Amino acid sequence: MKKITDSLRDRHIGKIILSTRNYIRLSILLISITIISFGANYALLVQYAFMPEDVTNPAVYRFMESDLFKSNTKTIFKELEDFNNGVHGASYPKDIYLKFPSSFGLNINWHYKISPINNFNNNKLKYDSFISVKLNNNILILFILIESILFILLVYLILNKKSEPEIEYENKRIEEYLKGENYHIENYHYDAIKIVTDIFHGFNRFYLQLNQRYNNRASLVIKDEYDVQDIFNALLKLHFNDVRAEEYTPSHAGSSSRIDFLLNDEKIAIEIKMTRNGLKDAELGGQMLIDINRYSSHDKCNFLFFFIYDPNFLIKEPEALCADIKSKHKNVKVFISPLNIS
Repeated sequence: MKKITDSLRDRHIGKIILSTRNYIRLSILLISITIISFGANYALLVQYAFMPEDVTNPAVYRFMESDLFKSNTKTIFKELEDFNNGVHGASYPKDIYLKFPSSFGLNINWHYKISPINNFNNNKLKYDSFISVKLNNNILILFILIESILFILLVYLILNKKSEPEIEYENKRIEEYLKGENYHIENYHYDAIKIVTDIFHGFNRFYLQLNQRYNNRASLVIKDEYDVQDIFNALLKLHFNDVRAEEYTPSHAGSSSRIDFLLNDEKIAIEIKMTRNGLKDAELGGQMLIDINRYSSHDKCNFLFFFIYDPNFLIKEPEALCADIKSKHKNVKVFISPLNIS
């Protein structure tokens, strides 16, 4: 059973390693795409910082058309107009500095500088407009920080190399996993067959030990093959998860029968028989041939094992009985206990 567990564990490890490698490759791709797309989007957002700083700049034009700009400049232009018109109490206009976030990543700095109008009446003034479109420093720092983190992570994923022993170990586990279900089934069946064989060989010893009860308590007496089946059922369930008792076989010659035990995952069928008067060499051989023909059509029966319990040694030629069945049928075996002949 340990070999089965180790085989499944190694294949599971191989699957995890392969999945991890695929996730790393996918992460490298996604991070690369993110770096490029994030940089491209940021460039689109701040492209107006590299255009002429006047009303032909779309960022400036959009801002001039906004309610925010109009509400902030309405008052200062009214004060200038009142001063130029000589309105009583109008104060002398001052230079105005305005700073507005135009869009994500940009700031527009607007300087209205007061200057005289160049004509014969020098008492009138005007505003000279100076515009600058600059990158928003906070957003720029955030962009650089995010891009740097992504780039460092990308470099780490690309350059992080494992040692040769680690790579060799991982490749071996992946190779075992990629061999697929055929590898798994073949090895799993091999180990399952060994376990069942060990149970066959140790059955009589187990039964005798089971009857060595404390303080002469009642023993478990095997009277017929149903008692053998009960003990065998318990032993099988120690090692296998899906043990099916009395499994029906497909109809054969108009009738169907039941398999005593079917190890469903391992596709192993087990037939239990116990000798008695009237069930010896010839009768057992005839029953087994009928069973073999019936079970050959069962899609879950790749192996068929017969376990014959012969406590009174009624079988005269056990070796011949086993050899005859084995020579004619590749995936069929006969085990006779307590002689432990197979």
